[in-house]
Amino acid sequence: MLTLLSGMVMPLLPWMEEGDLRLLDAQFEALRRQRHATADDAIAVITIDEPTLAAIAEPLPLVHARLGKVLAGLANAGARAVALDVILPERSFDALLPGNDHDLIVGMLAVRRAGVLVLARTVDEAGRPRPLHAPFLAAAGPDGTGLALLPVDRDGVVRRFDEKLAEDGSAVPTLVGTIARRLGMKPDAGLMDFSRRASIPVVSLKQVLDALSLGNIAEMQRQFGGRIVFIGTALPFVDRHRIPLAAMGADGDRNAPGVMIHAWAMQALMDRSLIQRLPPAAVAVAGLACALSALLAVTGLRALITILSFVALIVVGCTALLAFGFEVPTLSLVAVAVAAALARIAFETMEEILARRRLRRAFAGYVSPAVMDELEAGRLDGMSSARRFLCVMFLDVRGFTGRSEHDAPEQVTAVLNVLFEQVTEVIHRHGGTIKEFMGDGVMALFGAPQSLADPVASCFAAARDIVRAMPDINRQLTWRGQAPLDIGIGAACGEAVVGHIGAAARHAYGAVGDCVNVASRLEGLTKDLGYPLVVSEDMAQRLGGEGLAALGRHALKGHSAVAVYGWRPLDAGRQPSE
Repeated sequence: MLTLLSGMVMPLLPWMEEGDLRLLDAQFEALRRQRHATADDAIAVITIDEPTLAAIAEPLPLVHARLGKVLAGLANAGARAVALDVILPERSFDALLPGNDHDLIVGMLAVRRAGVLVLARTVDEAGRPRPLHAPFLAAAGPDGTGLALLPVDRDGVVRRFDEKLAEDGSAVPTLVGTIARRLGMKPDAGLMDFSRRASIPVVSLKQVLDALSLGNIAEMQRQFGGRIVFIGTALPFVDRHRIPLAAMGADGDRNAPGVMIHAWAMQALMDRSLIQRLPPAAVAVAGLACALSALLAVTGLRALITILSFVALIVVGCTALLAFGFEVPTLSLVAVAVAAALARIAFETMEEILARRRLRRAFAGYVSPAVMDELEAGRLDGMSSARRFLCVMFLDVRGFTGRSEHDAPEQVTAVLNVLFEQVTEVIHRHGGTIKEFMGDGVMALFGAPQSLADPVASCFAAARDIVRAMPDINRQLTWRGQAPLDIGIGAACGEAVVGHIGAAARHAYGAVGDCVNVASRLEGLTKDLGYPLVVSEDMAQRLGGEGLAALGRHALKGHSAVAVYGWRPLDAGRQPSE
């Protein structure tokens, strides 16, 4: 829902709207390169340019007589309609040049008799139409004027035709709209298709005056017969408007004369090529589709490629819709898709973080921190059943059964927690994994599920540290008013199958192998042999002696006799020779 709302709101954001407009221009440019140029035979433009002003050597307000001559010539040539995009004064200049207004009025009347004439008007600072010299208004007749206004997008560029230009959003009679209505067309609003490469003939006013002076009626008919003719200025700093870079006929200049833009708008109305905005409901649906598609996208290492591919697909799709006459806020849809994809990635990341936290809370007490890191990273492959070389340690508290008979369960638990707190820290520090706590005993694995460079050395180092830590542990118990503890540790190494053991509905991680049984039985020998740590012969050989005493072969319950070795700290009695 949030993504859908963002799809509806994003196109309304100023910076997003400007981004959509810039992308729209790029889409027009891409489409324009794929289209062939066509000639337009319905419209022509006569420009008052610098060569014209140089030839007549008069200011614009004093060229009325020449404009009247041109208008009469267009009427004789059979022009369908004439739009005079020249701002006429609100008073007469006949005092400076007698007959100047008369010739213009005669030309206006000639056009009206032959077809349609529309004069351009502007507005003042208050938005009111500026007045025109009354004889000019009378000559133009009813519905003979239109406002020379152009809608400007937020970025200051003219791309559209629309008559809803009043401050309250209502429609006003524009120059192009008035011509359209006079010719029986409906002036619908829309985006001008700047990807079209149709060329509108442009003729200098000087060339028209030269043709008229030579009496070249045939040339006038060829250029203007049956066409809608726009007359306006094409001077460097007069009536210029910002247009898209891809504007047709602009020769790369983004500041086009207003008369040319009016001509393009007229052409779009005539061939019904104005592009319509996609309705808000359709934009919302498109935004929802983009969001849902992005939410379904893959994450992980392929997420970036997926997002970029989806963005490209949106841009191509929106460009295709533009070619078919629909304007779509492309960047907004891209932003929605990217936001949805990033939201999903963020959600997945948060889920993964929470899952790791749950995993750490659930297993942190059972495995070493190193194993926990491997589990979180997904790099631990030892959870599936496999044969591994490992070292197994069993620890048990001697005489704890008698203590349990006399002490309260709370006291027994408190004593075990003091011991196991220290034992767990030592085992984890050496890379071991606690398989389980068995009453007053502990079973630990070294070499599975986390691989170790030397499981035997790690197991032996952990066992020695536990034995050496017992004096401190017993001092803590004595301070608590508890009797000291005596422990025994048995350890053996060998091949074993490790992994999930049990039924599909209930299983646990464990190890099955002869070394497991041997380690358990060796722990039981510690009391009889007088050593807190007893290891198997294979383990002793791999350790190279390392302060171990050979204790001979001993029979094990349910197992053949094995050679065993013992270790105890130097301060616990005489250290046996290796």
